[in-house]
Amino acid sequence: MADGFDMKLDTRELDEALAKLPAKFQGRIAKQALEAAGYVMVDAMKALCPVRTDEPTPGSDSLQPGVLQESLTTQVQMSKRYPPRVKVGPPSETAHIAWFIENGFDNVRAKRHIEGKHFMAGAFDESAQRAVDVMLESLAEALNDTGEAVETED
Repeated sequence: MADGFDMKLDTRELDEALAKLPAKFQGRIAKQALEAAGYVMVDAMKALCPVRTDEPTPGSDSLQPGVLQESLTTQVQMSKRYPPRVKVGPPSETAHIAWFIENGFDNVRAKRHIEGKHFMAGAFDESAQRAVDVMLESLAEALNDTGEAVETED
């Protein structure tokens, strides 16, 4: 996944509630919440991702229409070395193209600059709060289902 955007949340209260659960539940609950948040963000990214509309050039190594958009995905990472996290964006196969579209580039053949579309930054701005809300709701629901009382701010 292309790196670029990080968001850190104060989840101490939820961490304390999770810590009271058996380890196998902690990981599953955290993973489900991060997946839910990731899907919110990847949906926004797919909606804003430009889709190629021109005719492909014969012999070109350019992506076919819709390939970048369909490649966007989420990946939850759980490790003892760092806090659980979700990465949203293109896989390594299309990350370089996403970077060019996001940031712009100089087209040497046409001798012009192509402005960036900022679809990843736009998706982050558009969906970040909703993703946080979905993640917190998922955590609170899972904790309530296990018998732990958790209050979330509305």
